[in-house]
Amino acid sequence: YLLDLEGKVMGLAAYGKPRDEIKARIRGYMENFVDGHSVLLETMRRDLRLWLEANGGFISPTLWDLAASLQAATEDVMLDVLAKIVRSGEPVAVTGGCAYNCVANGKLFEKYPDIYVPACPHDGGLGLGAALFAWYHLGGNEFAGVPEQTPYLGLGEWRADPRIAPQVAE
Repeated sequence: YLLDLEGKVMGLAAYGKPRDEIKARIRGYMENFVDGHSVLLETMRRDLRLWLEANGGFISPTLWDLAASLQAATEDVMLDVLAKIVRSGEPVAVTGGCAYNCVANGKLFEKYPDIYVPACPHDGGLGLGAALFAWYHLGGNEFAGVPEQTPYLGLGEWRADPRIAPQVAE
């Protein structure tokens, strides 16, 4: 239930506090998430659902703490992975389903300020991530920076229609 709703996990996490024992258990699942991942994911869902039902149910501060622990574990794992493969000062392009996690992206930005999340960061964008890797790392091309115009940046004040602001102010 909860683990299928990523946006809700990020939202609920703000209300809870990460618990070390929950976070350690979730990290254990994540670190073993290589082969047979669908079986592992179902096992994790079942275990966490049973734990949640035994500790306050689906509408409780326990749920908030579970969400906060899941969010914290996700951030830690993403940072650990990047620390192993990215040298200090190198630009980072993040793709895949976890790239939708804007809270984790904020933590990544603190450590890797030259970060880029493309327009299709979901799992379907993995091909784009592979192409970016090949272009920059295998092709020896220089990173030119984040484009000024992306769907995540909007039009910006310099292009905004001057008639909009007064309408919004009313």
